[in-house]
Amino acid sequence: MKLHFRCFLLSLLFCLSAIAQDSQLEQVYQANEHYINKEYEEAAQQYEQVLQAGLEAKELYFNLGNAYFQLNEIGKSILNYERALRLAPKDQDIQLNLSLAKRQINQRVDDYPLPFYITAFRSLVNTLSSGAWALFAVLCIWAALALAILYLRSPEVKTQKRFFSLAWLTLALCLLFVFLGYNKYYWESNSDYAILAKSNIKATNGPSEASKEVFSLSEGIKVRIVERNAQWCKVIIPDGREGWLQQNQLVVI
Repeated sequence: MKLHFRCFLLSLLFCLSAIAQDSQLEQVYQANEHYINKEYEEAAQQYEQVLQAGLEAKELYFNLGNAYFQLNEIGKSILNYERALRLAPKDQDIQLNLSLAKRQINQRVDDYPLPFYITAFRSLVNTLSSGAWALFAVLCIWAALALAILYLRSPEVKTQKRFFSLAWLTLALCLLFVFLGYNKYYWESNSDYAILAKSNIKATNGPSEASKEVFSLSEGIKVRIVERNAQWCKVIIPDGREGWLQQNQLVVI
């Protein structure tokens, strides 16, 4: 399997010069060199150091995921591909490498088909950014106000009915765009997804070690956190099952 790799030093030069010291620029260069020379452990360490210094870029997460993939640390690889994908949801290289990494997981809980209406809704929401949906909602409000003014100034009853109906239709579209924009914003900003950081994790039916085991999970599986307490998280896995895991078994995306 061939992973895509990006030598992105030049593309980050401006950003680094603005927010980071020369040492970080040197670390990016060294990390790229280590990766090209197949020194994957050293490359991963360098990329991690740059990220810890405060620089965040899809290319950093992408190449860090590649380094961990080559080291056969599939959980960390998937985690960083997911973080890269959060910054660039439509990037085909990231999607491809993430797909390759997921194939290394023995337990395929995320291959369950979703209902067609959920798939269609997600495709619709992902058509535009949250900002674009918000812009359409604002335009609809202005259009509704304009139609309301035309309704009040129209001398004919037939024309008034037409403007009245159009105004309500526009308001309905506004609410739809607000709903789609909210969902898109939630997906863009939601941090309640995590990757399992360990192998052979046992999920229980309650937040304690004495609780009954309900299923086991492999490293690298993506879960959604729906509830937290001091040490435990209640999660939903892609096939719909729920269980409790210890927080140190998860790494939030």
